[in-house]
Amino acid sequence: MKKLIVFFGVILLTANLVSAQKKVTISKTVVATADQVKMDYKSTVKKASEKDSKAISELLEFSRLVDGAEATEHAVTCLELITRSGDWAMAKAIESRKATLKKALLKRFTEAQKSTQYAELKKPIKSWAPYTWEALNNRQVVKASAQVSTDATPDMAKGAGSLQGAQQGQEQSGTGVTAPKRDGSRGN
Repeated sequence: MKKLIVFFGVILLTANLVSAQKKVTISKTVVATADQVKMDYKSTVKKASEKDSKAISELLEFSRLVDGAEATEHAVTCLELITRSGDWAMAKAIESRKATLKKALLKRFTEAQKSTQYAELKKPIKSWAPYTWEALNNRQVVKASAQVSTDATPDMAKGAGSLQGAQQGQEQSGTGVTAPKRDGSRGN
């Protein structure tokens, strides 16, 4: 029985590593626009995929310079980067942007979900990138310590692991989002 559990654990870990290595879509027209403003778009995307906060911020600010189809194509790149750079890194970069840009990014990311080639990114952003969702909605991003105790029920342990799986192994274990209560206040 233990061998079977270990076998399935290895399969799940391998699946997460493979999915984390998916290529990020890069539009030729967006690259051409970036070239006009002397931005090495492909290099910036590569750095952002390696969790470079400056590169992530550059890409988010570049969103101001594109519109129409290019805006959606660029948003697809940014959306897909969340799985490479990590939910936390993307959220922190978004959090420091102005409210008007956050609002535009939320709209564009939602639109980009229709165009991405990855089915798992078509799910609600809140379910697979909760920190990014909070930042896009102009809320403070808080990394809460939500470690599962040894006396946790199997359902509790399963729930704690599901966030990590949804983020494809990009975040450290034991993290969560402080979500607003129904009355609008923040819960701890």
